[in-house]
Amino acid sequence: MVEELQLSKELAFNIMRTARGKLTLEKRTFSKYYSDAKTVLELHDEGYFYSPRMQAFFDSLASSSSLGISLKTFELGQPLQVCPSSGWYYADIFNELLETIRAHCRTRKYRASLRKHRNNCKRPVGRFLMWEAELFRSRSRHLMVLMHLGSHRRHRMHVTPELIQTHLDRMLDASSHPLLKGIWDYAWRIEEGRRTGLHAHLLVSYDTWRNNGIAVARELGEYWETHATDGMGTYWNGNRDGWIQRSKKQGTGLGTGKIDHDDLAARTGLRKILRYMAKADQYLTRKSGPKYRTFALSQPEEKKVQGRPRRGQAS
Repeated sequence: MVEELQLSKELAFNIMRTARGKLTLEKRTFSKYYSDAKTVLELHDEGYFYSPRMQAFFDSLASSSSLGISLKTFELGQPLQVCPSSGWYYADIFNELLETIRAHCRTRKYRASLRKHRNNCKRPVGRFLMWEAELFRSRSRHLMVLMHLGSHRRHRMHVTPELIQTHLDRMLDASSHPLLKGIWDYAWRIEEGRRTGLHAHLLVSYDTWRNNGIAVARELGEYWETHATDGMGTYWNGNRDGWIQRSKKQGTGLGTGKIDHDDLAARTGLRKILRYMAKADQYLTRKSGPKYRTFALSQPEEKKVQGRPRRGQAS
């Protein structure tokens, strides 16, 4: 929403009265973000730093002194309801908020924070690409399985980065289920989406005795739904046909399924996935207290030397 606001002067609502004096509401371009804004306010936690665009939303609301709003207690009601603390219609409050966000995004401070955030997002890219190189030095063939792991809508307001990390640790604990023993290596990244809330992208290298990456992703996804998250989870299978069609349209290899060391097209697709994971734009950092990771990479095993030892070497 914040990025789109900078490219438009439109508002969300226009309140009008009919000839008989009845209030009516005309919805404009940015009315589509009203329900999302309500959800974001419900999930706001002052214990975290947010990405610049998300923080611009909170800062703009807090700085709207004319509205007499406290960020800690404020909730958006129905657009034509009157806010008790300000006497404004919620539709007018939202319009005012949009204008304040536009002004905030023109400040030098905001532009500097956005540049810093983008640079920080680029830093992990090298580590993710190095992980891919180590993967194929360790083994010449991998079954790559991609999943997007989230939570049911009714649980999202209770999900924290720490809880997702706990769920991911369960997901990757090979001792807890035979299915998980097939995971050779993994890369994951926690991200916050406008519609999906906090979720994780998980890419695993799976034992190549299995051939069907779609089936493996489905089984792992079902394990996430039922066991790793205690029934809170949902998943999207990145090995399905939708991903195949998108990759063909973009002219890249899939980056999922069985990939050999010398399959340059497939490895190009895999690196594209890893770049996307590394540059995840929305992220949180805790201001104080226990630290948590926003991404993690396994350490691929070093390739074992094959054959008999040379004469004179210890066996």
